[in-house]
Amino acid sequence: MNKTAISICEWEAIAFFGSEPVSREYGTKWFDSDSLYEVTDKNGLKLSCALHPIHKDVRLCLYQKEKKFYAWQAQDLEDICYIEEKERTILKIVVSQRDSLILQVSPEISINRKTEPGRAANG
Repeated sequence: MNKTAISICEWEAIAFFGSEPVSREYGTKWFDSDSLYEVTDKNGLKLSCALHPIHKDVRLCLYQKEKKFYAWQAQDLEDICYIEEKERTILKIVVSQRDSLILQVSPEISINRKTEPGRAANG
């Protein structure tokens, strides 16, 4: 069942990406805006991540030397969670019960997609 709101809040997004959004469109508040965050790691890998909390949408792009080589987006997400672990801080983007993406930006940008196969129908 889809919740009506995602878990992440504005201060968590700022803490995760290390800065305010580079652009903000549509709404007057963070929750109803499409906020774009950008991070470049020590190897020159650039992540562009747009969050639109009220619509539960996310867009990710990776660039190396200003050339886009990866793009992913999802709409009507189950959740986006900010998680502080002992060794790292991550965003867990939950597409469905069987599909999620783990995003990390420090010390390096990493994206880890986790999918589980569906169960076979009986009969």
